[in-house]
Amino acid sequence: MPPHTRTQTADTEGSGSREAASLPPAESQQGIEAQLATAQAIEEELLAKLQLKEAAERIERLRKRLEDGDVAEVLSPGLPVDDQSVASSSSVSYGGLPKSIRPRQIAPYKGRTVREHSEFVTSCELSFRLEPSLNKSDELRCNLAAMWLEGEPRDAWLRHEKEPDFQKTWKGFKKFLLDLVEDPVNRGLSTAIKYEEARQRPGQSAQTFATYLETLEGELKAYSEEHL
Repeated sequence: MPPHTRTQTADTEGSGSREAASLPPAESQQGIEAQLATAQAIEEELLAKLQLKEAAERIERLRKRLEDGDVAEVLSPGLPVDDQSVASSSSVSYGGLPKSIRPRQIAPYKGRTVREHSEFVTSCELSFRLEPSLNKSDELRCNLAAMWLEGEPRDAWLRHEKEPDFQKTWKGFKKFLLDLVEDPVNRGLSTAIKYEEARQRPGQSAQTFATYLETLEGELKAYSEEHL
């Protein structure tokens, strides 16, 4: 075989070897995909935290404006300056409420009693009404409400977030905190007993008694659905 033919063949084989060596092994490809998945998860988490921070800042600005009686300017940012000054000078704020009414601050939640849980959830849900965008995201509502948790409820919730298959929903957030206060089985039995023994008290209106029964029925229904 002529010398130049052997040289050409050797060059071709060497080139093929170099190309094969340059290809990433399967392990490297899997490593890249794992890093990409991790990066995407971190990006989503940071975006969620940014949205939470922005929502919290908007709520704080709204709260301060409400305390100052300057509600219309916040809730009508698209109005011309003249229209805003007219609106803010009115004695009636957004929703027909007098400007003298100020939102109540949410007390830190320590998870000591069922009543405290009920008060905390109600206060949070009323606060969410100041920022309608929160009603579109369970994650933002949970993250915002978690800022008011203290002690064991806060630590337990943070541990719960790291559990496998964890899903962040407002309904799940409320139930998790309630289960920390009272065992769900005991709570179901207690509610059933209250419902069976419910009697209209002297002087109690029929509407008030009916509302009480409806509340107990709702709790019993929720308990039954959770344990089907």
